[in-house]
Amino acid sequence: MSKTDHQNLNKFAAHRGDDKYIETFGEEGWRTIYEHDLGKLTNSNPFRTLAFKRHLVVPESKKDSFRTKLLHTIEVSNIADQIAKGLFLNRDLVKAIAYGHDIGHPPYAAIGEKKLRVLSQGKLPRHSEIGFRLAKQNSLLKKNTDSERFDKLRGVQCYDSSTSGICTISRDTLDGILKHTPSDNRFPYGNLPGTLEGQIVRMADNIAYITQEVEDAKELGLFIENEKDGFVAMLSQNGYTEDFTNMRTNLEDDIISNSMNRRINVIIERILRYNGDLLKKTENKPEKNTYRSQVDDRHLPVLKYDLGLELALKFIWEHFIQTKIWGHQVVKEGKAHAEKNIEKIFNKMSRATGKYRNNRFCEASDHNVMVHFKKNIDTNLKICYYIDSLTTRQIEDELK
Repeated sequence: MSKTDHQNLNKFAAHRGDDKYIETFGEEGWRTIYEHDLGKLTNSNPFRTLAFKRHLVVPESKKDSFRTKLLHTIEVSNIADQIAKGLFLNRDLVKAIAYGHDIGHPPYAAIGEKKLRVLSQGKLPRHSEIGFRLAKQNSLLKKNTDSERFDKLRGVQCYDSSTSGICTISRDTLDGILKHTPSDNRFPYGNLPGTLEGQIVRMADNIAYITQEVEDAKELGLFIENEKDGFVAMLSQNGYTEDFTNMRTNLEDDIISNSMNRRINVIIERILRYNGDLLKKTENKPEKNTYRSQVDDRHLPVLKYDLGLELALKFIWEHFIQTKIWGHQVVKEGKAHAEKNIEKIFNKMSRATGKYRNNRFCEASDHNVMVHFKKNIDTNLKICYYIDSLTTRQIEDELK
């Protein structure tokens, strides 16, 4: 992002990447710090494993038709980038957060995460916290490896220093990864990120997740377009009337649609229109609709969905995804298969000798795909951290 681009950013955008920060990288000064963050994340081992972590678990014959976490990550980045562009926010930061947001996901995605939390008796952190920790360890700069650069970065306020070294991924990016899902179940507005860019990635993650499930459902013979009557009835029950008189959109035709491009285009357009107006109002009355950022101690507005869009996304999630897709026999069988595989690996590691387990832990730790943990933690929790670092393919190969 050039200096001119920074001058055109919205007043609420993240402005790190100005010259005083770029200079700390010496010859690499043409890149913003967020572009450095993006490079570190996409070149890390946890990021590469996303290509082998599937979301829905389906029969062997259908595997290539369904999305992996890597494809989901790309979709999140594309949606978030378009929203950031329309709101004049920092696109470099949005890309960095988006590409790193799911690096802590276990095999079998949400199914695997729930199962591992059960096996660890709730002690295993959520994938957002694991991703945050993996991002920090994969970017750690120790003094004895590059003392000159270490001394330069130690005084730069956008990085975290500790006794083990300096984390060379910015606090803004780390905050976005950690808070891309709310920890207090107040979706989508609880525990907000410290930047508007982080808020955008949270929105884009929600949109991409819903959209990809709707698309994948076609392989199961389920089509969202068949649910229009139910959606119209739901709008009527909520007393909804169109709140954008200047928008030529029809929610049931544009969002409850089998065209992914049409659906995403309308969703993004509504987000831009609604929040573009919201940002202008907040500039004039900054005391309303704001919260204090924990990243740079500014007051930031809360980005929101308009009522119609919020109802549409809720309908797709509750009526179509949770009921129709997750209730499909193929998906239920896949869920049972995934849970069984994770339990098998867990039991295998539990029965193994201490030496065998430690070798596996060290191997995963050396590749920086498993978070570093304290030696005195519970063995079952260590095993869950290890399983979290595996891919779907690794587990299934192991159990053949």
